[in-house]
Amino acid sequence: MSTPAEKTYTVEGLTCGHCELSVREEVEGLAGVTFAHADRTTGRLIVRGDVDDAAVREAVAAAAAVNRHDFLLKLEHALKERALLAEGGVEGELTEPAVPGLRLAARTS
Repeated sequence: MSTPAEKTYTVEGLTCGHCELSVREEVEGLAGVTFAHADRTTGRLIVRGDVDDAAVREAVAAAAAVNRHDFLLKLEHALKERALLAEGGVEGELTEPAVPGLRLAARTS
């Protein structure tokens, strides 16, 4: 039995655990993939299996869409919280979440 091919990619915008999980789940869902690991500290995605680069790129784009959706939900919540604070006459700082922007930059091996 042959060992599945291993490819390494650079993913831009891989900044948090949620991004890692979203990318890994989307890539692992591709036919032919036996293993996927996304690492935010290095910005690398390792994929084992018989899969083409275009499919991996599409999976990363799908993960970005999931992250954008989650971001919009968090932003909506933050804006509602800000409105409630203002209605109650409460002064307070509100930290809005960072906008996710995942993109498969290059295949490195």
